[in-house]
Amino acid sequence: MSIFDNIGGNLLDLFMNNERREDTASMAQRAEVDEKDFGKIIALGLPILLQAINRNNNDTQGLASFSQALDQHQDVKQYNSFGELVNKVDTNDGDRILGHVFDDQQGIFERIATTLGVTPGAVKRVLMLLAPIVLKYLADRKQTNRLDNAGVQKETGNIAEQMARSVREYGQNSGNNNSASDALGNIFDGLTQGQSNNTVDKKDGFLDSILDFFR
Repeated sequence: MSIFDNIGGNLLDLFMNNERREDTASMAQRAEVDEKDFGKIIALGLPILLQAINRNNNDTQGLASFSQALDQHQDVKQYNSFGELVNKVDTNDGDRILGHVFDDQQGIFERIATTLGVTPGAVKRVLMLLAPIVLKYLADRKQTNRLDNAGVQKETGNIAEQMARSVREYGQNSGNNNSASDALGNIFDGLTQGQSNNTVDKKDGFLDSILDFFR
């Protein structure tokens, strides 16, 4: 039995579920941020990370490299609980993952930080904890379902789409502007692809509206 078996395909539940409050608090403490800021960074950072992975997997070479990386993260069975994984997650590994996934990781950190009202360093520390957990989750899916590279690409794409839907639904259930919520997917694409500064500036207002969901 895997430590991820109880969450189905919704990764957001790993970090936003009240039943895992103790694990969330532990991660926040390791990242040296309070729990409120941790939740906001996860809510935006997790979909962005998945969208970036999904984008990179559209390239044959990128997909092959990612599939190999998953093989190196198939050690989930050595952990007795998600809490144990949280306590042992390798932030150096997380730093390497972020470097591979994001073309301009510092730019991503700064834009998330500006939107959320936190520091870029806080964003980086949270995502360095998050990235290895995401890869271990995807590695577990690959191993359990015996996925080839095409299967990995499809699985990652499905999870990225589900994540965007989850955040959209969160925004809609919070009674916020639906037009901003509907723009979420495009904004994630904009953050994870190389764009001119003018394009990014035009999207900042939408980002502020979307992040109102988590303030």
